[in-house]
Amino acid sequence: MSVDAPLACPHCDLPLVADAHRFHCANSHNFDRAKGGYVNLAGQPLTTGDTKDMLQNRLYVQQAGVFDPLHSLLLDLTSPQLATYERPVVVDVGAGTGHALAHVLDTHETAIGVACDASRDAAKMAQRAHPRIQAVVTDAWQPLPLLAGSVHVLMSVFAPRNATAFRRVIAHDGMVVLVSAAPTHLHQLRATYDLLTIDARKDERIVDAFTPAFTLGHTETLSWDFPCNPALAYAMIAMGPNAHHAPIAARDVTFNDTLTGAMTVHVLHPSV
Repeated sequence: MSVDAPLACPHCDLPLVADAHRFHCANSHNFDRAKGGYVNLAGQPLTTGDTKDMLQNRLYVQQAGVFDPLHSLLLDLTSPQLATYERPVVVDVGAGTGHALAHVLDTHETAIGVACDASRDAAKMAQRAHPRIQAVVTDAWQPLPLLAGSVHVLMSVFAPRNATAFRRVIAHDGMVVLVSAAPTHLHQLRATYDLLTIDARKDERIVDAFTPAFTLGHTETLSWDFPCNPALAYAMIAMGPNAHHAPIAARDVTFNDTLTGAMTVHVLHPSV
């Protein structure tokens, strides 16, 4: 199935038109569609992004239902917004497996999804996550290869947050949803295995970075407890930044207790 996503040429910003094999603009800039259906618009090799192992661990955690409370909140926040458009465009920057984006699209049968990620392995997985997703390899710290003002809901879930890039692509009446880990997120694992800490001022820095280009609608804190066995505990460690900084072997993870999920959700709208 071809997804009519509002992609823009990374060289000249003109609309990209897709066929079965490639994406191209009126200036004859061409981009091959990968075998899995995604398109690489990064323009240069990217070394950032999750590895295949990190993504497999993330999918394991998602399929175990750990983040279901977050997905429910995302639906509550985005559904009224998306209902006001005939064919809304939802973009997930740092989409990873595409799991969160797919949940949103499932409730809106006309919505189009664009999954942006620096990892080609992530783009492959996200492309398969839902028939109305177009996955794109791109650098979130550069201008996003999307048409200006074309996005109705933009999500960044535990992912890069580029206020300048987001402001260019968001519709004048659009919504940006930023999700970040709260200081108490997985605090039991952090204490047990000396994992990376979370900056207590992260939320303040996020809001500062997005104003005055955006107006803060509201901030919501989400927290829940869930049972965790060693396999799930290892996957939760190995799917995140600790996999890059201080890898832990699965055999060394014996945690078998309750874990706390905790995150902060900011909803912003473009300033007039």
